[in-house]
Amino acid sequence: MASLADDLYQLKSQFDRDNLLFCYSGFFTQEVLEGIGVALRAKLAVEQTERRVAKNLFSVFVEQVQNVVRYSAEKDEGDSEQGGETVLRYGILLVGRRAGGYFVSCGNLVRDEDVERLRGELAIIETLSREELMIQYKQALRRPPPPGCKGANVGFLDIARLAGGGVEFDFTQVREGYSFFAMNALM
Repeated sequence: MASLADDLYQLKSQFDRDNLLFCYSGFFTQEVLEGIGVALRAKLAVEQTERRVAKNLFSVFVEQVQNVVRYSAEKDEGDSEQGGETVLRYGILLVGRRAGGYFVSCGNLVRDEDVERLRGELAIIETLSREELMIQYKQALRRPPPPGCKGANVGFLDIARLAGGGVEFDFTQVREGYSFFAMNALM
């Protein structure tokens, strides 16, 4: 039987082998986003990461986390002390090094009814050139957001536009009515 220290050290060792700079799994809030952002910026500064790369990586990180905060199907709801409704959404975030660059991976639960729409949007984005991504991004900024969208509906386009090494995505069904969505942006 492994001890607590053994279990956690094995997890840390796996993170080291995978070249992870940062890993977070839990409920995301604006405060968590800001705290991770401070730590990530500090780490990139210590590593003297090229300014453009650090800026793009940080922007992709923010977009990915915002997708979790806005759309994760795994959530806890309650009333806040200020009288408003509080919704905490669950996801996982990884930031690390890979093949001379960085990656930002994020995942969260989605409803199965949303999988085909998301897969379709992302499959189209995968086929676009850098110039086409810019055109689509600018056009999307000018359009009103679709019904049910909690932002400008440009997140995936922005991630793909900033990820110089491309994006990867995948879905896996985890239980009745729900799948886990994962996206990896290579910087």
